[in-house]
Amino acid sequence: QYLRGPQMVHYASALIPHAAGAHSSGRIADDSLRATKTSFEQEQRAWVGPLIDLPELAAGKRIGIRLTNSGRTPAVGMQTIVNVVITRNPLGTHYQYPKPTATFSYAVLYPQTQFDMSLDMDFVSSADIDQINYRGLRLYVVGKTTYHDIFKDTPLHTTEFCKTWDLRRKSLVSCDANDGIESVN
Repeated sequence: QYLRGPQMVHYASALIPHAAGAHSSGRIADDSLRATKTSFEQEQRAWVGPLIDLPELAAGKRIGIRLTNSGRTPAVGMQTIVNVVITRNPLGTHYQYPKPTATFSYAVLYPQTQFDMSLDMDFVSSADIDQINYRGLRLYVVGKTTYHDIFKDTPLHTTEFCKTWDLRRKSLVSCDANDGIESVN
């Protein structure tokens, strides 16, 4: 037996809430799946952080830079830009990278591994060192490392670092800002 006119409208109208409920359930399932995927990628992704070392402020010494991937998946296409800056003024929180003092590239940094680099300080003269030690000049080692993780369609990751020479401690210490801070582009 076939439905006619008003009966058809009555039964069709009764199905509308059920269809809306099914559509809403599908949207909730999609949102849940997206949240689970994002959480998994955050837990499993590469996390690259720097360790900067200068054992002694003296002409001809080297700045050691160690990048460590503490994540669970490889960091891919890494590039590190380093600037050594000697200035009387604090750098501030938004450092603009001029022509870098050095650039390092590395194809893949596997999980729980390190990549060591060094930078000669032959461009820092004995007069510069005297100015830093006795006349108020400041030495900064500033840089950033960019890399991708292995997950499709994830953005470029950037970790910035900033160290300054501390006269009392006779070592590099963290600047007030931009040290080990990661951002996503």
